[in-house]
Amino acid sequence: MPADASREWSERQQAQLLPVPYFHLVFTLPHELNGWIEQHAGVIYRLLFQTCWRSLNGFGQGRLGGQLGMTAVLHTWGQQVTRHVHLRCLVPAGVLCRSGRWQHRQRRYLLPVKALSRRFRGLMVSVLREAYRHGLLPTCDAQEVRGMLSRLMSKPWVVYSKPALAYRTCLVTYLARYSHRIGLSNSRLTAVRAGQIGVVWKDYRQERLRTMWLRPEELVRRFLLHVLPKGFMRIRHYGYLANAVKGRRLPEISAQLSADKDVLSEEKTVVQAPEPAGCMRCPECGDSHIQRLGEVHGHQPPELLNSS
Repeated sequence: MPADASREWSERQQAQLLPVPYFHLVFTLPHELNGWIEQHAGVIYRLLFQTCWRSLNGFGQGRLGGQLGMTAVLHTWGQQVTRHVHLRCLVPAGVLCRSGRWQHRQRRYLLPVKALSRRFRGLMVSVLREAYRHGLLPTCDAQEVRGMLSRLMSKPWVVYSKPALAYRTCLVTYLARYSHRIGLSNSRLTAVRAGQIGVVWKDYRQERLRTMWLRPEELVRRFLLHVLPKGFMRIRHYGYLANAVKGRRLPEISAQLSADKDVLSEEKTVVQAPEPAGCMRCPECGDSHIQRLGEVHGHQPPELLNSS
């Protein structure tokens, strides 16, 4: 059952939490890419995971002096079961230096988010261009690719960031809602009338429940938008949280933190600050713990596609 799988995943993640603040980041793909995703979901979802990690880890190495850790969960739907592709990331507030020493990040932000947004956009556009050159987007032609990537670079990309200073466990539980969940649950199907099915959805702008009426074929079409390619992993771990190394890295980091009385003392006394005035809900998902970035401009130099 999905509920059991989500609960088990949440319990495993909570058992591995480090005694440090965490950050919740959300990377969203522009809706202009939905047509390409319909034809090449596996390729674009894989590139989304890779690009988010390359963006974060590049800044971590350059600005923080070490490797970050990241747990990422792919989410593809909005309240009306339309395609809204984004990656929700849980990142501990600190890096692992090359010496093996844990470096705690004590500021209330992890990285400069505007620069991170520009980096994410530039890398994603670059790897999409390389994917086309390598024949991974066979339904697209050269003119379409040039036009699409030009439009994507000319608009701001939305990235959200929220420090989770005092509610790590709650944040893991929140992400678990998306870890093994399908796009539409039976409880949201309310009635059938005149050949249409009533589907309840939450209007977060007006803070109320609404009902949309869809013909059966449209309901099935929307539901199938969120079926992942066969064998695709919705949840992935990177850096010192990667499955291959976390069994060794996490005990090492925990041991260092246990020996650092100042860090533990600071962590116990942290009080969650009020939401900044710039916070808003995602109109698709209703996430109330997000902060919108300003407009993004500029262009990132092309980089080779990472095929790993």
